[in-house]
Formats: sequence, C-alpha cells, structure tokens
Amino acid sequence: IITCFYNKASNYMTNISGGTLREKPDIKLGYMLQWEAIKKSFDLDYGGYNISMGGSEGVKEFKEKFSAEAIYFEEPHYHSVLRPFVFKSFLVFEKIIKPYKSYISKVLSKYKKGA
Repeated sequence: IITCFYNKASNYMTNISGGTLREKPDIKLGYMLQWEAIKKSFDLDYGGYNISMGGSEGVKEFKEKFSAEAIYFEEPHYHSVLRPFVFKSFLVFEKIIKPYKSYISKVLSKYKKGA
C-alpha cells in the first residue's frame, strides 16, 4: 500500500507526505515512489523536486540517500491559502493525529501481520 501527497507550485513538485507498508520481500516501494515523483517533475519541465528535508531520524536517513541538497530561504516566504477551510481542517487533523503516529503505526503493523 502506497500513499503520497504532492504539491505542484512555483515550478516545483514538493513532497508533502507519504508512506508505504513494508512488504515481504521488501521491494523498496518508498524508493520507487520518490523516483517516480522525481521523473514526473522532469516530465513536467519543472525547476526541481523538493523531497522536503524534515521528518523522523529514519525518514531523514531515507531522504539523504537521494543526495538531496538543502536550500534555505534567506527571507520568509508567504503564500496565499486558496481554500482556508480545507487548510484549517488539515492543520487541526494533523495536530490531533501527530502525537499518536507511532501508536497508529504499531496498530497498523499488527493489522498487517494478522491479514
């Protein structure tokens, strides 16, 4: 199972969030997911692909394998929110779910083993 959310704006494709369930044997779906997004950004003739450098230590280690270069903005950038209700809903949902990410992961892992 693969999920991934991307934002296409300002001539870049940006990884917002994504994840995979590990399969046996491990066929490296996470790598395929990122590679396809990189290829898509080239196909669309974008200026680049933003893998987004944040995340847990494991996620950061995974992203480092793509030889990504961190580019820091010198000044803050502000963006308009086109759909305020959807954006605020996302922020509320993220705030509620974030503290339970590891617990949810364990539950889903057990569910996968039982299936």
